[in-house]
Amino acid sequence: MTKHRFVATCVALAAVAGPARAGIVVVSSTGKSSSSSPPPPRLHVIDEVLGQLVADGLVVDPTAISQAVGATFPRPQRADPALTATVLFDQMKRGVNAYFATNYVEAEKQLAAAIELAHANVSLIVADFTNRKLWVRAHIDLAVTRQRVGNPQAAEEPMAELARSYPAMTSVADDYGPEADAVFQRARKRLVALGSGSLVVRVNDPTVLVFVDEADQPRNATFEENLLAGTYRILVEDPKGNGRRYDVVVTPGHQTQLAVDWPRDLAISVEPQRVALAFASDAARANEGAYLQGLARPLNTSVAIAVGEIVWQGNPAIVGTTYRVETGEVIWTGLVILDGRDDDDAHALSNFVAWGIEPHDPTLVLVKLTAPPWSAGVPAAPQAHESDEAGWTDYTTGVLAVAALGGGTVLAIDGTHRGLGYGALAAGAVLGVVELVRIVRRHHAETAAPRLPDGAGSLAAVLGWTF
Repeated sequence: MTKHRFVATCVALAAVAGPARAGIVVVSSTGKSSSSSPPPPRLHVIDEVLGQLVADGLVVDPTAISQAVGATFPRPQRADPALTATVLFDQMKRGVNAYFATNYVEAEKQLAAAIELAHANVSLIVADFTNRKLWVRAHIDLAVTRQRVGNPQAAEEPMAELARSYPAMTSVADDYGPEADAVFQRARKRLVALGSGSLVVRVNDPTVLVFVDEADQPRNATFEENLLAGTYRILVEDPKGNGRRYDVVVTPGHQTQLAVDWPRDLAISVEPQRVALAFASDAARANEGAYLQGLARPLNTSVAIAVGEIVWQGNPAIVGTTYRVETGEVIWTGLVILDGRDDDDAHALSNFVAWGIEPHDPTLVLVKLTAPPWSAGVPAAPQAHESDEAGWTDYTTGVLAVAALGGGTVLAIDGTHRGLGYGALAAGAVLGVVELVRIVRRHHAETAAPRLPDGAGSLAAVLGWTF
């Protein structure tokens, strides 16, 4: 197998439900490889595969994946990698300036947008504690702005955020005046009346820091406290600056637990139109089945499929592996050598990974493997599918049967070689029966092949990677 510098795997999860097998899918993509790696594979072939799966009733919607998995789904610490802290805090300053200028329309526009942007890029807030006062000021001014324009209920929202983020904060009167404090007290009173619950966060890496709602006092690997009810943003960040965000809801009188598998979650990244798994080596790639289990189990699904691109023995190919979610075992795995017929290649692999059906076209090369190609013990010269032999055998048998039946009929009618004609007819009939039996057996084998189960217990996960 060709060694690779970087493996980027894009996940498509499809929860299959009902006869139409409607579900959720994430568009796959391939990450960048190093300059010494083979040329990047043709991503459009993976898109073709996904298109075939979508045609089977699967829906491409990365948002649906994260919502279905829930709080355990790792989101990016920065939704916009190009956004800088300077740009973010400058927008907050524009909102604050508009507030002091009594331009409340502009103040609400700028402050609400800046806070929402900060929530989606939480690492920018925790990385710059020098602007913490501005961060609090933005919430205060947004609340007072909404109060002054006659929207008291909306005014409580930013104050409730402050009350949850800073539980020791019981008043803002000294720094921001009685008007702001009145809104704060109203919001805090409502939260206290709802009650509190406990939040427990545990990460299986002692080197990471855990931030709760951008607090300036992170914990090492474990967080456990009673908190006011509501939604909390959890940021987990390692010493290299890699981070993932989780949105969890604390309910009154209950304990909310978030167990973070850091190696797995670090491999997962969420982009606007895709979810990606990234592996740095074959050894790390061996965790693919386990990672898919972690993603699939919250969806209560039973099957996960990985599909991607690979350079196999010098040839570009698309490879697929079907996993059983309950055990992580491989149901089947194989690859199709790309030959320029992208639609046919994609159709062949999508049929194989979803239904276990091999292509009938004898010119398409499907290589069935005993294990995924990055696993130890995969044979160097895997066995190709038998469609080449079967196709030519079918063709030859069919031609001979037709020739024998046709020739026999002519001879029998002619009467001069009636015995030979009957013999040819008998031979043609035998060949026809033989071919019919072959067709019936093949059809039975295909229809008896394991399928993605209908009903709400099926999952297809479509991945892409580069070798």
